[in-house]
Amino acid sequence: MSRILIIAFEFPPLNSGGSRRPDRIAKSLAERGHEVCVWTADYEGTWLHARCDKVEEKNTPRLTVEHLPLRDKNQRFKWYSSGYSFQPDGYYTLWSKALITRWNEMLASDLHPDVIFLTIPPFSMYRFAQRIRRESTIPLVVDFRDHWSLWVMTPFASRLHYQLMKLRERKLIEAASAVLTVTTEMKADLIQSHGKKFGDRIHCVTNSFDDYRSAQWNPSFQSNGKIVIGYFGAFYYFPEIAESISQPWYRRKPWQWFLYAPRDENWKYRSPFFFFKLIRKLVDRHPEYAHRLELVFVGSRPAWWDEMVVKSGVKNLIRHTGPLSAKASLQMQQTCDLLLLTSVKVNQGRDYCIAGKTFEFFAARIPILGVVTVGAQRDILERSGAALCTDPDQPEVAAEELHELLSGQRTLHPNTEFMERFQTSRVIYQLEEILLGALRKGPFGDPL
Repeated sequence: MSRILIIAFEFPPLNSGGSRRPDRIAKSLAERGHEVCVWTADYEGTWLHARCDKVEEKNTPRLTVEHLPLRDKNQRFKWYSSGYSFQPDGYYTLWSKALITRWNEMLASDLHPDVIFLTIPPFSMYRFAQRIRRESTIPLVVDFRDHWSLWVMTPFASRLHYQLMKLRERKLIEAASAVLTVTTEMKADLIQSHGKKFGDRIHCVTNSFDDYRSAQWNPSFQSNGKIVIGYFGAFYYFPEIAESISQPWYRRKPWQWFLYAPRDENWKYRSPFFFFKLIRKLVDRHPEYAHRLELVFVGSRPAWWDEMVVKSGVKNLIRHTGPLSAKASLQMQQTCDLLLLTSVKVNQGRDYCIAGKTFEFFAARIPILGVVTVGAQRDILERSGAALCTDPDQPEVAAEELHELLSGQRTLHPNTEFMERFQTSRVIYQLEEILLGALRKGPFGDPL
């Protein structure tokens, strides 16, 4: 079996969506017989420590996790993360000293990995990928958990900033033996942006879930009792920046004159705004739901939250718990009757994101309410059969569809065979094949 080095800035005990994928991959590869070593950050003494869970250390045979020291935020970090520097973020500057020291120790030893798996974001880790390519011939596999140059959650400071990030993205792809994305839409975007010559190098390996529950699906709502709809995680919505780019340049603040977005993405659709409109219509048409519904939100409370809730007209139905540990979040999911998912709207295009929690919801065997646009998120929910997918731009229609589900007039038909494809124990075979394929290629993805 192979020696695999995984470099993941986000990794347990950090409680983040980005830490779950490398954790599952590391454990599964070790269980498959590979010798796996993970380099991740030591969050102790930094602002990220508050986001860490208290977890019991469980030894996984053939898996070693090294926590390399991370410095706390400084002025360089703040500048690099501002969006106005020509760096994607400042995380690498805080971790580079320890990471480079460990890298040099590894190179000086006789024990080198057969392949390196680098997962991003943070996108500033492209700088370490450059070092890997300069100083070794170890095959490199780069895992894009999110888009980089085409992740337009916020616009770039200028078109020049965008072009530079796109160039760095291209060089990162060139440096890799293989590149992974988490949706086919992301794969298509990268090929369109950087050329068909990379088509054979870029692969889609979806997120996954562990421990498929033995409980049976029971997507029935024929009782007159309380109905809990739960949302888990962040919204990735920043209204002040979205509003600024929609204005003519001369009405913006001087440092926003040159804001640039390579495509038109509306992240308000990722927020609960359209879900609240749906619920307001539902309660107006069917007043009994004013006493039956509870809308539970788990996660950090964004600055715009209170104003949106007040204006929603359904404030009395909402309960915000704040952040919970990963374990507590999973337990909270089991108290819900419906789990809510939303998606970004890509005008003149398709949504390219599938929230990682989608797969946790499949594992929970709890029906899903999707207030989703056209694209990857809607596609997977519809194929699962475990979700009611509604159009956020048609709240009246969506309200009636939800009423039909809650009143027993509409039934979901979960496609367990489809959802079981996303068990980690199955997805890992595809990833393993790509990693082993990288061993048969040179450092730039060309056959040896």
